[in-house]
Amino acid sequence: NVNIEGVLTYEDVTNVDSVGLITARSGISVSGGDIKVGSATTLSQDNIFTTGIVTATTFSGAVSGTTGTFSSGLDVTGNVDITDSIRHKNDTDTVIRFPSDDNIQFDTAGVERVEIKAAEVVFNDTGADTDFRVEGDGNANLFKVDAGTDRIGIGLASPQHMVHIQHATTPRLVVEDSTNNVQAQIGADNTEARIGTVSDHPISLRVNDSEKLRINTTGELGINVTPSNGEMLDITGRSGYDDIVQITAVGTNMGARINLTNTGTGVARINATNNSLQ
Repeated sequence: NVNIEGVLTYEDVTNVDSVGLITARSGISVSGGDIKVGSATTLSQDNIFTTGIVTATTFSGAVSGTTGTFSSGLDVTGNVDITDSIRHKNDTDTVIRFPSDDNIQFDTAGVERVEIKAAEVVFNDTGADTDFRVEGDGNANLFKVDAGTDRIGIGLASPQHMVHIQHATTPRLVVEDSTNNVQAQIGADNTEARIGTVSDHPISLRVNDSEKLRINTTGELGINVTPSNGEMLDITGRSGYDDIVQITAVGTNMGARINLTNTGTGVARINATNNSLQ
């Protein structure tokens, strides 16, 4: 052994060959050239090049290469630049891709499921049989798109129609004009179907965007006319036609009958039997 308490300076020495360990308590300073460790690792002035595994408790700087293993996690304070994709190690067809600028794709089983672009978010752009489901706090199928049947369900897992709404308590579809708080509804309530308004507004049935029937908030019904003056039924016929209302009785020896009553205290009857009017 050689013990030197001061500084040992080598001049014009090309190589130092040591069979044992070299311990440098204050570090190693290399003013030029590289430090080579075996045939796999080279430490240059600015970079570390290695084909093996690098283990470090902390690391600062850029990492580039084809593969890497971080058994204790990876904490990056700057940016992570990825050219193509992030891939699951043991499931190589599960990938997050970056195919172009402003575009992210999420793939599972080798099929694109979601694509996020600058102007839109597309689910199932490849047309696969991949359903879309939104779960609520108390409903597992608050919103369901069945890709295999091209149907939308609200409140159910297997919609039977193009748009199918289901709920145990009075399901309804409400459309609202917030300017005057007009609310139209289509719904179901236990033993009946409902079509009408939720708000205190009349109902209008239209053909070719022209009103043909109206029910006022008082229950007055107008056909081809807006009912007024308290008539519960007001009908305006078509121009050039005499017949406005036709009533036909069905059955043998049956007469077509109209009963007029004043709250049930009396009945006046118009009865058509055997081509006669009574």
